[in-house]
Amino acid sequence: MDNRNLEELLKNIQAMIKCPHCGSSYTKENISIVGNMGEAVLVQLACISCKMPVMATIVAKGATPYVGLSAKPNMISQPINNMLGSEKEISSDEIIDMHNFLASFNGDFESIFKR
Repeated sequence: MDNRNLEELLKNIQAMIKCPHCGSSYTKENISIVGNMGEAVLVQLACISCKMPVMATIVAKGATPYVGLSAKPNMISQPINNMLGSEKEISSDEIIDMHNFLASFNGDFESIFKR
């Protein structure tokens, strides 16, 4: 997606999406594009009224764009990098353990959650 299309997408977000908590509109300054792949764009929205952070996946292929929202009212509004950076790093041993587990996993999630 080129810059012209991203600019058009920002205008459409402002026109189409309202805060799911308070109904306020988003300003251009409160919309951050986190990433994009092909026709899909992941954006972070921060409501100027109630400060609720929202993540939206927008697929702009065809005549009608698809919008998927995820809002967490108890999250503090902050850039996505700050939220991700506060987590403990995953060790190489943990990655190896997960690899070994997945290599022998049979797909039975029910038995895992019963443990």
